[in-house]
Amino acid sequence: MVYNVANAETARRIRQATGNLLPADYPDVDLLANAAESFDMIQGNLQRDLTSPLGPTDLGFGTAQRIERMDAAKIALKAYGEEFLGKIQELDREITQMLVALTTAVFTGDEVTEDDEFQKTGHKNWNENTDTPIPNRLKGSSSQSSIEGVPRLDPDLNL
Repeated sequence: MVYNVANAETARRIRQATGNLLPADYPDVDLLANAAESFDMIQGNLQRDLTSPLGPTDLGFGTAQRIERMDAAKIALKAYGEEFLGKIQELDREITQMLVALTTAVFTGDEVTEDDEFQKTGHKNWNENTDTPIPNRLKGSSSQSSIEGVPRLDPDLNL
């Protein structure tokens, strides 16, 4: 099973991700075999059985297709050794970022994009945030205290 249909269009897109390797150097059949290997890697990261891939209506399906193509391209470039090391590293970084986004989307149901930022707010209670004033729940009056020698709290006094 694969996320991308094994056809000439998929092979063309994988070849494009490699930087356009020549078909004589790396046949389409081999590119499509790389895609099958990439499918296994994606399913492992998603902790899914190989017989239950994401469907076209599932969140992250398009990302899984793209990861599969990019990983197939990376596998093809590895066959050439040091010559394409920069491109291999670039693809590896992109694949890693997209795998994190895909697993987050699948496990939480939320697509994560590069623009997403999490806003952290401080604690709202006074004992964990020194900027929050201590509430004064004791409302005193100007009358004398019922306990001799102890004055009532002044409500204007900010404790």
